[in-house]
Amino acid sequence: MRFMVFTLVLAQIVTVAGYGQFFPWSIPALSSGAAGNKSFIVEGISLTILLLTTAIGLISTMLWRRYADQK
Repeated sequence: MRFMVFTLVLAQIVTVAGYGQFFPWSIPALSSGAAGNKSFIVEGISLTILLLTTAIGLISTMLWRRYADQK
């Protein structure tokens, strides 16, 4: 829960600073227009960042489930 709140607040700060297209947790809000900028188009770097973040999260979750102590 703390991580979610932290990333939400950090996404707002990063977006206001002008680097929202490089922060994975602010890209969906920018592309949907929820951030107020209707002219944002998902570019290659933003899509690559989203795909890498998704892949890293999926692989790390799978490894944790496989090697964590599940007793």
